[in-house]
Amino acid sequence: MSFYWLLQYPDWIFWAALPALMLHQAEEYVYPGGFREWLNRSVFHSEDSGQPLAKPAALIVNIPVLWSLFAVTAYIGGDILWFSLPVFSLLFVNAWFHIVMSVVYNDYVPGSYTSIIVLLPLTLYGYSLLLTTWQTDYAMLMISIMAALVAHIFFISILRGRLKALQESKASE
Repeated sequence: MSFYWLLQYPDWIFWAALPALMLHQAEEYVYPGGFREWLNRSVFHSEDSGQPLAKPAALIVNIPVLWSLFAVTAYIGGDILWFSLPVFSLLFVNAWFHIVMSVVYNDYVPGSYTSIIVLLPLTLYGYSLLLTTWQTDYAMLMISIMAALVAHIFFISILRGRLKALQESKASE
């Protein structure tokens, strides 16, 4: 059997993104877990490992929001590439976040293994596949990566604002 169908029907890459995301989140939150606590303590330097990213917020962002977003992306695939490519690029940016943080902190960051073994290879292969099948070009690829980067920065800035508000309310007590 030939793998020609992988090139003939490149939308499979968007379907592969959802289970890759789920596997990555399992490493972050289930086994070995600890991503939320690590993020709160190491990145935000919070005294409370449960804030600014609280359990309910992590649950809402990861399951109903991201799983739904990736499921919709899998369904529409390359038909609406201006939407699906930036969503797919969230995996690429997130993988690099974990890898860079592991290097910066010289330690394991929950989610790093799946970032290196699953997310980075999947996204790089996906980008290559979409470029070689002429579904996208380098300009759209760069724009999608930038959009995913902006989304990550936006999420981090929301958490920074939440932490600042929590610290101010604690100081006024």
